[in-house]
Amino acid sequence: MPGESEAVKTFALLVLLAAFGCGRNTDFLYRLQDIPLQTFSGIHKLKELQGETKVDILWTVDNSGSMGNYQQELIDNSDVFIRDFVTSGGLEWKMGVISSSIMEPPYIGFTNSTLLTHQTPNGIDLFKDAIRRLGIAGDMTEQFFGPIEAQLTAFPNFLRRDAVLALIIITDAPDQGRVKAAAFLNLLKKLKGDLRRVVTYGVFASTDFGCQKTDGRWDYAGSDYEKVIDATKGKKFKLCDTPFGKNLSELGTDLVARIKRPFIQLKDRPVISSLRVTHKGKDQPGGPKESEGVWIYDFDMNRVVFHTLDFAPGDNEEVTIEYVVADEIVR
Repeated sequence: MPGESEAVKTFALLVLLAAFGCGRNTDFLYRLQDIPLQTFSGIHKLKELQGETKVDILWTVDNSGSMGNYQQELIDNSDVFIRDFVTSGGLEWKMGVISSSIMEPPYIGFTNSTLLTHQTPNGIDLFKDAIRRLGIAGDMTEQFFGPIEAQLTAFPNFLRRDAVLALIIITDAPDQGRVKAAAFLNLLKKLKGDLRRVVTYGVFASTDFGCQKTDGRWDYAGSDYEKVIDATKGKKFKLCDTPFGKNLSELGTDLVARIKRPFIQLKDRPVISSLRVTHKGKDQPGGPKESEGVWIYDFDMNRVVFHTLDFAPGDNEEVTIEYVVADEIVR
């Protein structure tokens, strides 16, 4: 019947409207579909890009009785670090050496008469001599965060305002001092303004690294060392690895890569999958250098970092950076 057919249609329409309306905020659905994505597009002149050029390197070396062989390996292989990192790196570096004994003064690098910089003649020999003078008659209670805090407080001019601070800790023992990771990280923030201006490397002979026990069992995992290295985006190495020079070379290579590579600082946090770098209309591949990538996105620093600028050899070359702003999607 015609009247019955119209009634069925009306009922079906009401059911359909109820299904879409029940329990849903239609205003919210409308806004979700209507939000325009904010995008960024900027042109950058490559000749204006610069990486960091200054780095202050502070070595804190265990000088307790069990460190004799390790110290000798450091002396024997310091050429690897100095030459590969310092000479070929082309950075304006300065170094200091302190021990794990909190009452001992610095061994080199903290006073005008003991400066060790990229301009110091015979820098390798002076560094080796400082490690020799450390000896193995230091405190049996090894400390690292405490001595670093004490010396950077006593010699504030060691740190340059516009330099990255690189901390290198070499030990076969856990930190046994009163200064814990949280307090130490707060000190670094105070000194450098931002932990992104600090990187910490540890060369450890811990039990969980498979190294021989000297001061009893201790593990890197869960230690204050791990907390500081993680917070400053650093790296750890095995002290008991041979040859020891390989670790120093890798450490130096990593430090150069962090500091010297040119970068473009991003204003907003991007949707990573939307990030594009183009040169003369051609997309430049992102990814590791060994996979033929030209650039990577450094999430912690929120910047595009270039492995090389060889793709744009001219004096007035430009690249375009484009991305969708992530903050807009979150909102």
